[in-house]
Amino acid sequence: MKKKKLNLSREKEFLFDLKEIFHENGIEDPGVFLANTLNKATRDGIDDAIEYVRDVDDNNLPEDVTESIVRLLKRYSTMR
Repeated sequence: MKKKKLNLSREKEFLFDLKEIFHENGIEDPGVFLANTLNKATRDGIDDAIEYVRDVDDNNLPEDVTESIVRLLKRYSTMR
């Protein structure tokens, strides 16, 4: 069964853009969050990654950063 997941051929661009979002908003060392988001997007699917990002948002991330990450996840997704 096909599911929306991260386009693996664009994984490096996704990571670069994700790090850029953190840098622009002055968020330091997103290591664990970045790794978990990437893992969920590649293995579980984009919807699970978005749910994870929004759950973390309740605790740590500003709303505009969360929405930027969600848009980025959707932009780099593909059916596989």
